[in-house]
Amino acid sequence: MKSFRLVLVLIGIGLLTAAALWYSKESRGMFGPSTTEFQAVFLTNGQVYFGKLKEAGKTVTLSEIYYLQVQQPIQPAKEGEQPDVKLVKLGSEVHGPEDRMRINKDQILFVESLKENGKVVDAIRRYQRGDTSSVTTE
Repeated sequence: MKSFRLVLVLIGIGLLTAAALWYSKESRGMFGPSTTEFQAVFLTNGQVYFGKLKEAGKTVTLSEIYYLQVQQPIQPAKEGEQPDVKLVKLGSEVHGPEDRMRINKDQILFVESLKENGKVVDAIRRYQRGDTSSVTTE
């Protein structure tokens, strides 16, 4: 009888541990805790978006969205010359998208949290303060 109780107690502890681990994973989500910081979202189609990420089931919602755009010069680039890369604020494109995007998690390769002192976040912060030289609005 004592060994039966011991088995039941061990099973109970195992179930509680499994439930706690599952709850912890669900509350953190696939991409870590919900954050107000900027993250880079790398998609399977090669596009990279920067913004604030929140999980919602099978999708994530990205807001305050920016992306990189390479300016192709009319003349061929000289050897060693770097292409002109601009950070673009989503929303001014011809089709007029809102500054919110739902992305299927299956389309995400990986997500990186951006450092506050990185070049992308610095450009975003300057844009938010009114310095439009750091970000293009098509």
